[in-house]
Amino acid sequence: MPEKALHNQLNNVTNVRPTEKKVKGKKPTWELELFKEIAREQEVNGCVIAKHIDEDTEEECTKLIKVEDLWIENFSHIKPKGMNKDLRLDKSNIEIVSRAWHFKEHNGWTLRVKYKN
Repeated sequence: MPEKALHNQLNNVTNVRPTEKKVKGKKPTWELELFKEIAREQEVNGCVIAKHIDEDTEEECTKLIKVEDLWIENFSHIKPKGMNKDLRLDKSNIEIVSRAWHFKEHNGWTLRVKYKN
C-alpha cells in the first residue's frame, strides 16, 4: 500500500497500526485504543448499532455500521471532553454514532451528504 494511502487510513479504527500516532509536542490521549475496545464490545456479527439522524427527514433513529467502516468520527463523548477531562477515557461517556449524527451534534445542522457510516 502506498505510504499516502496508509497515512489516510490511520483514523480507521480497525486498521493495525501503532497504538497512537505520534505528533511532535503532543502527548497521546489513548482515545483510539478505547474506541477500538468499545467497538469490539458492542460488535455483533461484524456490525455495531449507532445513533443516527436521517439526512432527509432529520428524524433520530439508529443505523447498523460495519466495524470495518468505523472512523474516529463515529465515537462521541456524551459530556464534552473539553469541560470534563476526567471523563475523556470513561467508556460510559462514549457512544457510537453515525458521522451525520456527530456532525449535527457539533454544528447544529444536518449536512445533506449520504455518509457510508
